[in-house]
Amino acid sequence: MKEKIHKFVWRKSFLCHFLRFHHPEEDGGRAMERGKKTNKDRLFEQVEKRARGEAQGVDATHLAQSLGIPRNLASSLLNELAAEGKIRKKKTRPVLFYCDCREEDQEEEDPFREFIGFDKSLREQVEKCRLAANYPNRGMPVMILGPSGVGKSLMAEYIFRYAKFKKLIPEDAPFVVLNCADYANNQELLSSILFGYKKGAFTGAAETTEGLFQKADKGYLFLDEFHRLPPEGQEKLFRYIDKGVVAKIGDSSSESRVDVRLIFATTEDISSMLDTFIRRVPVMIEIPPFAERTIEERFQIICRLFFQEAQTMGCGFLVSSNVVNQLLMLDLKGNIGSIKNAVKLSCASAFCREKAEQVRVKIRDLSDHYRFERGKTQIQYITEAVLIDKEWSPKKGSGPKGKRSGTIWTGRNFAVFSGVIKITG
Repeated sequence: MKEKIHKFVWRKSFLCHFLRFHHPEEDGGRAMERGKKTNKDRLFEQVEKRARGEAQGVDATHLAQSLGIPRNLASSLLNELAAEGKIRKKKTRPVLFYCDCREEDQEEEDPFREFIGFDKSLREQVEKCRLAANYPNRGMPVMILGPSGVGKSLMAEYIFRYAKFKKLIPEDAPFVVLNCADYANNQELLSSILFGYKKGAFTGAAETTEGLFQKADKGYLFLDEFHRLPPEGQEKLFRYIDKGVVAKIGDSSSESRVDVRLIFATTEDISSMLDTFIRRVPVMIEIPPFAERTIEERFQIICRLFFQEAQTMGCGFLVSSNVVNQLLMLDLKGNIGSIKNAVKLSCASAFCREKAEQVRVKIRDLSDHYRFERGKTQIQYITEAVLIDKEWSPKKGSGPKGKRSGTIWTGRNFAVFSGVIKITG
Protein backbone atom coordinates (compact mmCIF):
# COMPACT_ATOMS: atom_id res chain seq x y z
CA MET A 1 0.00 0.00 0.00
CA LYS A 2 1.41 3.30 -1.06
CA GLU A 3 2.46 5.40 1.93
CA LYS A 4 0.34 8.50 2.40
CA ILE A 5 2.16 11.78 2.53
CA HIS A 6 0.32 14.43 4.50
CA LYS A 7 0.86 17.80 2.93
CA PHE A 8 0.85 21.27 4.32
CA VAL A 9 0.32 24.15 1.90
CA TRP A 10 2.81 26.92 2.52
CA ARG A 11 1.13 30.11 1.44
CA LYS A 12 3.21 32.84 -0.03
CA SER A 13 1.74 35.34 2.40
CA PHE A 14 2.82 33.12 5.33
CA LEU A 15 6.39 32.93 4.10
CA CYS A 16 6.62 36.64 3.43
CA HIS A 17 4.88 37.98 6.53
CA PHE A 18 7.92 37.90 8.81
CA LEU A 19 10.69 38.48 6.28
CA ARG A 20 11.38 42.00 7.40
CA PHE A 21 10.92 44.15 10.49
CA HIS A 22 10.58 47.81 9.67
CA HIS A 23 13.18 49.98 11.34
CA PRO A 24 13.06 53.80 11.32
CA GLU A 25 16.64 53.97 10.12
CA GLU A 26 15.94 51.96 6.96
CA ASP A 27 15.59 55.18 5.03
CA GLY A 28 19.21 55.74 6.00
CA GLY A 29 20.10 52.64 4.01
CA ARG A 30 18.71 54.28 0.89
CA ALA A 31 20.77 57.35 1.69
CA MET A 32 23.87 55.18 1.83
CA GLU A 33 23.05 53.86 -1.60
CA ARG A 34 23.10 57.44 -2.81
CA GLY A 35 26.55 57.93 -1.29
CA LYS A 36 25.39 59.71 1.90
CA LYS A 37 25.99 58.56 5.45
CA THR A 38 23.40 58.88 8.18
CA ASN A 39 24.22 60.18 11.65
CA LYS A 40 23.85 56.60 12.87
CA ASP A 41 26.48 55.38 10.41
CA ARG A 42 28.82 58.21 11.38
CA LEU A 43 28.41 57.44 15.07
CA PHE A 44 29.17 53.77 14.48
CA GLU A 45 32.37 54.71 12.62
CA GLN A 46 33.44 56.97 15.48
CA VAL A 47 32.84 54.26 18.08
CA GLU A 48 34.85 51.82 15.95
CA LYS A 49 37.75 54.26 15.77
CA ARG A 50 37.74 55.56 19.34
CA ALA A 51 36.30 52.84 21.57
CA ARG A 52 38.47 49.77 21.19
CA GLY A 53 39.24 48.01 24.47
CA GLU A 54 37.84 48.37 27.98
CA ALA A 55 39.89 51.50 28.73
CA GLN A 56 38.73 53.38 25.64
CA GLY A 57 34.99 53.68 26.04
CA VAL A 58 33.39 56.81 24.61
CA ASP A 59 30.32 58.69 25.83
CA ALA A 60 27.47 60.33 23.91
CA THR A 61 28.51 63.90 24.79
CA HIS A 62 31.95 63.66 23.18
CA LEU A 63 30.61 61.87 20.13
CA ALA A 64 27.87 64.48 19.69
CA GLN A 65 30.42 67.32 19.91
CA SER A 66 32.76 65.68 17.42
CA LEU A 67 29.95 65.18 14.88
CA GLY A 68 28.16 68.45 15.57
CA ILE A 69 24.80 66.86 16.43
CA PRO A 70 22.54 67.22 19.51
CA ARG A 71 23.52 65.04 22.45
CA ASN A 72 20.02 63.55 22.84
CA LEU A 73 20.06 62.45 19.18
CA ALA A 74 23.51 60.89 19.61
CA SER A 75 22.36 59.07 22.76
CA SER A 76 19.22 57.74 21.04
CA LEU A 77 21.14 56.46 18.01
CA LEU A 78 23.87 54.91 20.17
CA ASN A 79 21.22 53.01 22.15
CA GLU A 80 19.76 51.73 18.87
CA LEU A 81 23.21 50.49 17.80
CA ALA A 82 23.61 48.78 21.18
CA ALA A 83 20.17 47.15 20.85
CA GLU A 84 21.19 45.82 17.43
CA GLY A 85 24.36 44.32 18.95
CA LYS A 86 26.73 46.42 16.85
CA ILE A 87 28.31 48.12 19.87
CA ARG A 88 28.43 47.40 23.58
CA LYS A 89 26.94 49.68 26.23
CA LYS A 90 28.29 49.88 29.78
CA LYS A 91 26.06 51.43 32.44
CA THR A 92 28.51 53.79 34.14
CA ARG A 93 28.49 57.54 34.84
CA PRO A 94 28.59 58.67 32.12
CA VAL A 95 27.35 55.72 30.06
CA LEU A 96 30.18 54.45 27.85
CA PHE A 97 30.03 52.69 24.49
CA TYR A 98 32.53 50.18 23.12
CA CYS A 99 33.25 48.32 19.92
CA ASP A 100 35.31 45.37 21.11
CA CYS A 101 33.21 42.35 20.11
CA ARG A 102 32.07 40.84 16.84
CA GLU A 103 28.43 41.25 15.90
CA GLU A 104 27.98 37.57 15.06
CA ASP A 105 29.30 36.54 18.48
CA GLN A 106 26.86 38.91 20.19
CA GLU A 107 23.96 37.50 18.17
CA GLU A 108 24.89 33.91 18.97
CA GLU A 109 24.91 34.60 22.73
CA ASP A 110 21.71 36.69 22.81
CA PRO A 111 19.34 34.89 25.26
CA PHE A 112 16.35 35.71 23.04
CA ARG A 113 17.71 33.27 20.45
CA GLU A 114 16.47 30.50 22.74
CA PHE A 115 12.93 31.92 22.75
CA ILE A 116 10.88 29.93 20.24
CA GLY A 117 9.56 32.26 17.54
CA PHE A 118 12.17 35.00 18.11
CA ASP A 119 12.92 35.16 14.38
CA LYS A 120 9.43 34.35 13.06
CA SER A 121 6.00 34.98 14.60
CA LEU A 122 7.40 36.84 17.64
CA ARG A 123 10.10 38.74 15.83
CA GLU A 124 8.51 42.16 16.32
CA GLN A 125 7.71 41.46 19.97
CA VAL A 126 11.31 40.43 20.72
CA GLU A 127 12.66 43.52 18.97
CA LYS A 128 10.43 45.70 21.16
CA CYS A 129 11.76 43.91 24.26
CA ARG A 130 15.34 44.62 23.23
CA LEU A 131 14.64 48.29 22.54
CA ALA A 132 12.81 48.70 25.86
CA ALA A 133 15.68 47.11 27.79
CA ASN A 134 18.29 49.29 26.06
CA TYR A 135 16.46 52.54 26.75
CA PRO A 136 18.61 54.81 28.99
CA ASN A 137 18.38 54.89 32.78
CA ARG A 138 15.62 52.48 33.95
CA GLY A 139 14.63 51.24 30.51
CA MET A 140 11.05 51.55 29.32
CA PRO A 141 8.19 49.87 31.22
CA VAL A 142 6.79 46.89 29.27
CA MET A 143 3.24 45.52 29.28
CA ILE A 144 2.91 41.90 28.07
CA LEU A 145 -0.57 40.96 26.86
CA GLY A 146 -2.08 37.57 26.09
CA PRO A 147 -4.36 34.81 27.39
CA SER A 148 -3.35 32.50 30.21
CA GLY A 149 -0.53 30.05 29.50
CA VAL A 150 0.99 31.66 26.37
CA GLY A 151 4.36 32.45 27.98
CA LYS A 152 4.07 35.97 29.41
CA SER A 153 6.11 35.12 32.51
CA LEU A 154 8.71 33.39 30.33
CA MET A 155 8.99 36.50 28.13
CA ALA A 156 9.55 38.62 31.25
CA GLU A 157 12.37 36.30 32.34
CA TYR A 158 14.00 36.59 28.91
CA ILE A 159 13.88 40.39 29.11
CA PHE A 160 15.69 40.13 32.44
CA ARG A 161 18.28 37.70 31.02
CA TYR A 162 18.82 39.94 27.99
CA ALA A 163 19.42 42.98 30.22
CA LYS A 164 22.10 41.03 32.13
CA PHE A 165 23.60 39.77 28.87
CA LYS A 166 23.91 43.36 27.59
CA LYS A 167 25.31 44.46 30.99
CA LEU A 168 22.46 46.93 31.39
CA ILE A 169 21.99 45.67 34.96
CA PRO A 170 24.50 44.05 37.36
CA GLU A 171 25.20 40.33 37.08
CA ASP A 172 23.65 39.79 40.51
CA ALA A 173 20.61 42.00 39.79
CA PRO A 174 17.35 40.70 41.33
CA PHE A 175 14.26 39.56 39.44
CA VAL A 176 11.31 40.07 41.77
CA VAL A 177 7.85 38.70 40.91
CA LEU A 178 4.46 39.62 42.39
CA ASN A 179 1.12 38.18 41.31
CA CYS A 180 -1.31 41.01 41.97
CA ALA A 181 -4.25 38.58 41.95
CA ASP A 182 -3.05 37.18 45.29
CA TYR A 183 -3.80 40.48 47.02
CA ALA A 184 -6.56 41.94 44.84
CA ASN A 185 -9.03 42.10 47.75
CA ASN A 186 -6.64 43.79 50.15
CA GLN A 187 -5.39 47.07 48.72
CA GLU A 188 -3.57 48.12 51.89
CA LEU A 189 -1.64 44.86 52.07
CA LEU A 190 -0.75 45.05 48.38
CA SER A 191 0.55 48.61 48.76
CA SER A 192 2.60 47.67 51.82
CA ILE A 193 4.14 44.71 49.96
CA LEU A 194 5.03 46.87 46.97
CA PHE A 195 6.32 49.98 48.73
CA GLY A 196 7.13 48.84 52.26
CA TYR A 197 5.84 50.44 55.45
CA LYS A 198 6.99 52.38 58.47
CA LYS A 199 6.70 51.05 62.00
CA GLY A 200 3.26 51.90 63.38
CA ALA A 201 1.78 52.75 59.96
CA PHE A 202 -1.11 50.35 60.63
CA THR A 203 -2.18 47.69 63.07
CA GLY A 204 0.42 44.92 63.06
CA ALA A 205 3.24 47.08 61.63
CA ALA A 206 5.65 46.21 64.43
CA GLU A 207 8.77 47.32 62.57
CA THR A 208 9.80 49.26 59.46
CA THR A 209 9.86 46.89 56.48
CA GLU A 210 11.28 47.21 52.98
CA GLY A 211 8.93 46.73 50.02
CA LEU A 212 9.44 44.90 46.74
CA PHE A 213 10.63 48.12 45.09
CA GLN A 214 13.55 48.25 47.50
CA LYS A 215 14.24 44.53 47.06
CA ALA A 216 14.22 44.90 43.26
CA ASP A 217 16.68 47.83 43.27
CA LYS A 218 19.14 47.60 40.33
CA GLY A 219 17.02 44.86 38.78
CA TYR A 220 13.51 44.05 37.53
CA LEU A 221 10.09 44.00 39.20
CA PHE A 222 7.54 41.86 37.35
CA LEU A 223 3.89 42.50 38.27
CA ASP A 224 1.79 39.62 36.90
CA GLU A 225 -2.03 39.76 36.60
CA PHE A 226 -1.64 43.51 36.74
CA HIS A 227 -5.32 44.09 35.92
CA ARG A 228 -6.11 42.94 39.48
CA LEU A 229 -4.30 45.97 40.89
CA PRO A 230 -7.02 48.52 41.80
CA PRO A 231 -6.92 52.06 40.33
CA GLU A 232 -5.59 53.40 43.64
CA GLY A 233 -2.66 51.01 43.39
CA GLN A 234 -1.98 52.03 39.78
CA GLU A 235 -1.87 55.68 40.86
CA LYS A 236 0.78 54.86 43.46
CA LEU A 237 3.04 53.74 40.61
CA PHE A 238 2.77 57.08 38.80
CA ARG A 239 5.19 58.77 41.18
CA TYR A 240 7.84 56.13 40.61
CA ILE A 241 7.44 55.96 36.82
CA ASP A 242 7.57 59.77 36.58
CA LYS A 243 10.19 60.57 39.23
CA GLY A 244 11.96 57.33 40.14
CA VAL A 245 11.11 57.66 43.84
CA VAL A 246 8.94 55.65 46.25
CA ALA A 247 7.68 56.24 49.78
CA LYS A 248 6.85 53.68 52.44
CA ILE A 249 3.30 53.47 53.74
CA GLY A 250 3.04 55.82 56.71
CA ASP A 251 6.10 57.83 55.70
CA SER A 252 5.05 59.83 52.63
CA SER A 253 7.30 62.76 53.60
CA SER A 254 10.46 60.67 53.19
CA GLU A 255 10.92 59.39 49.63
CA SER A 256 13.77 57.17 48.52
CA ARG A 257 15.22 56.83 45.04
CA VAL A 258 15.44 53.33 43.58
CA ASP A 259 16.59 51.97 40.22
CA VAL A 260 13.95 49.42 39.22
CA ARG A 261 12.86 48.31 35.75
CA LEU A 262 9.18 47.40 35.42
CA ILE A 263 7.38 44.65 33.51
CA PHE A 264 3.62 44.17 33.69
CA ALA A 265 1.50 41.29 32.38
CA THR A 266 -2.24 40.88 32.00
CA THR A 267 -4.80 38.57 30.41
CA GLU A 268 -7.41 41.33 30.24
CA ASP A 269 -8.27 44.17 27.87
CA ILE A 270 -6.09 47.13 28.86
CA SER A 271 -9.05 49.47 28.34
CA SER A 272 -10.12 48.58 31.89
CA MET A 273 -6.99 50.25 33.25
CA LEU A 274 -6.48 53.94 33.90
CA ASP A 275 -5.68 55.94 30.78
CA THR A 276 -3.16 57.92 32.78
CA PHE A 277 -1.34 54.67 33.57
CA ILE A 278 -1.44 53.26 30.04
CA ARG A 279 0.17 56.45 28.73
CA ARG A 280 3.12 55.76 31.01
CA VAL A 281 3.75 52.29 29.52
CA PRO A 282 4.94 52.89 25.94
CA VAL A 283 5.82 49.29 25.06
CA MET A 284 2.89 46.89 24.57
CA ILE A 285 3.71 43.31 23.56
CA GLU A 286 1.05 40.74 22.68
CA ILE A 287 1.79 36.99 22.65
CA PRO A 288 -0.65 34.90 20.56
CA PRO A 289 -2.34 31.69 21.75
CA PHE A 290 -0.61 28.35 21.10
CA ALA A 291 -3.09 27.44 18.33
CA GLU A 292 -2.19 30.63 16.41
CA ARG A 293 1.57 29.99 16.41
CA THR A 294 3.13 28.51 13.27
CA ILE A 295 3.23 24.73 12.91
CA GLU A 296 7.03 24.78 13.17
CA GLU A 297 6.91 26.75 16.40
CA ARG A 298 4.25 24.50 17.92
CA PHE A 299 6.40 21.49 17.05
CA GLN A 300 9.47 23.10 18.65
CA ILE A 301 7.49 23.95 21.78
CA ILE A 302 6.28 20.35 22.08
CA CYS A 303 9.82 19.01 21.58
CA ARG A 304 11.16 21.37 24.24
CA LEU A 305 8.50 20.25 26.71
CA PHE A 306 9.38 16.58 26.11
CA PHE A 307 13.06 17.50 26.44
CA GLN A 308 12.41 19.08 29.85
CA GLU A 309 10.73 15.85 30.95
CA ALA A 310 13.66 13.82 29.58
CA GLN A 311 16.01 15.89 31.73
CA THR A 312 13.83 15.51 34.81
CA MET A 313 13.29 11.76 34.41
CA GLY A 314 16.76 10.90 33.13
CA CYS A 315 15.70 9.05 29.98
CA GLY A 316 14.91 9.60 26.31
CA PHE A 317 11.46 9.41 24.72
CA LEU A 318 10.35 7.95 21.41
CA VAL A 319 7.10 9.83 20.89
CA SER A 320 4.45 8.39 18.59
CA SER A 321 3.47 10.53 15.62
CA ASN A 322 -0.16 10.20 16.78
CA VAL A 323 0.79 11.87 20.07
CA VAL A 324 2.68 14.70 18.35
CA ASN A 325 -0.12 15.31 15.86
CA GLN A 326 -2.75 15.40 18.60
CA LEU A 327 -0.71 17.91 20.62
CA LEU A 328 -0.13 20.03 17.51
CA MET A 329 -3.87 20.28 16.90
CA LEU A 330 -4.96 21.16 20.44
CA ASP A 331 -6.64 24.51 21.02
CA LEU A 332 -6.91 24.64 24.80
CA LYS A 333 -7.76 27.54 27.06
CA GLY A 334 -4.55 27.00 29.02
CA ASN A 335 -2.41 27.17 25.87
CA ILE A 336 1.24 26.10 26.44
CA GLY A 337 0.50 25.54 30.12
CA SER A 338 -2.09 22.89 29.20
CA ILE A 339 0.23 21.33 26.60
CA LYS A 340 2.92 21.11 29.29
CA ASN A 341 0.52 19.23 31.57
CA ALA A 342 -0.39 16.87 28.73
CA VAL A 343 3.29 16.14 28.03
CA LYS A 344 4.09 15.62 31.71
CA LEU A 345 1.19 13.18 32.22
CA SER A 346 1.97 11.22 29.04
CA CYS A 347 5.65 10.86 30.01
CA ALA A 348 4.70 9.72 33.51
CA SER A 349 2.28 7.13 32.07
CA ALA A 350 4.85 5.80 29.59
CA PHE A 351 7.62 5.72 32.21
CA CYS A 352 5.48 3.69 34.61
CA ARG A 353 4.74 1.18 31.84
CA GLU A 354 8.35 0.66 30.71
CA LYS A 355 11.37 1.92 32.61
CA ALA A 356 14.19 2.13 30.05
CA GLU A 357 16.77 4.52 28.61
CA GLN A 358 14.40 5.16 25.70
CA VAL A 359 10.72 5.15 26.66
CA ARG A 360 7.98 4.91 24.03
CA VAL A 361 5.15 7.44 24.42
CA LYS A 362 1.97 6.17 22.74
CA ILE A 363 -1.41 7.75 22.12
CA ARG A 364 -2.89 5.76 25.01
CA ASP A 365 -0.51 7.61 27.35
CA LEU A 366 -2.40 10.85 26.71
CA SER A 367 -5.19 11.30 29.24
CA ASP A 368 -8.74 11.26 27.84
CA HIS A 369 -9.04 15.02 28.31
CA TYR A 370 -6.27 15.58 25.77
CA ARG A 371 -6.69 12.46 23.61
CA PHE A 372 -10.25 13.24 22.51
CA GLU A 373 -9.98 17.02 22.37
CA ARG A 374 -10.56 18.23 18.81
CA GLY A 375 -8.49 21.10 17.46
CA LYS A 376 -9.16 23.64 14.73
CA THR A 377 -7.58 21.38 12.11
CA GLN A 378 -7.22 17.62 11.71
CA ILE A 379 -4.25 17.59 9.31
CA GLN A 380 -1.63 14.96 10.16
CA TYR A 381 1.61 16.93 10.01
CA ILE A 382 4.02 14.29 11.33
CA THR A 383 4.16 10.87 9.70
CA GLU A 384 7.00 9.34 11.74
CA ALA A 385 7.82 8.96 15.43
CA VAL A 386 9.91 11.66 17.13
CA LEU A 387 12.98 10.67 19.13
CA ILE A 388 13.87 13.06 21.95
CA ASP A 389 17.11 12.53 23.82
CA LYS A 390 17.68 13.93 27.32
CA GLU A 391 20.76 15.92 26.19
CA TRP A 392 19.10 17.82 23.36
CA SER A 393 19.79 21.54 23.03
CA PRO A 394 18.49 23.85 20.28
CA LYS A 395 20.90 25.46 17.82
CA LYS A 396 20.71 28.66 15.86
CA GLY A 397 18.04 28.33 13.22
CA SER A 398 16.80 25.02 14.61
CA GLY A 399 13.78 23.71 12.79
CA PRO A 400 12.89 21.98 9.55
CA LYS A 401 15.64 22.58 7.01
CA GLY A 402 14.79 20.11 4.27
CA LYS A 403 12.70 20.37 1.14
CA ARG A 404 9.36 22.12 1.46
CA SER A 405 7.78 20.96 -1.76
CA GLY A 406 4.26 20.96 -0.40
CA THR A 407 5.10 19.23 2.89
CA ILE A 408 6.28 20.46 6.24
CA TRP A 409 8.98 17.81 6.69
CA THR A 410 9.86 15.22 4.06
CA GLY A 411 11.87 12.04 4.06
CA ARG A 412 12.72 9.36 6.62
CA ASN A 413 15.32 9.97 9.33
CA PHE A 414 15.23 13.68 8.54
CA ALA A 415 17.04 15.67 11.25
CA VAL A 416 14.85 18.45 12.60
CA PHE A 417 17.28 19.57 15.29
CA SER A 418 20.99 18.86 15.25
CA GLY A 419 22.19 15.80 17.06
CA VAL A 420 19.62 14.04 19.13
CA ILE A 421 16.14 15.08 18.00
CA LYS A 422 15.14 13.61 14.70
CA ILE A 423 12.27 12.15 12.72
CA THR A 424 12.90 8.41 12.79
CA GLY A 425 11.91 5.68 10.38
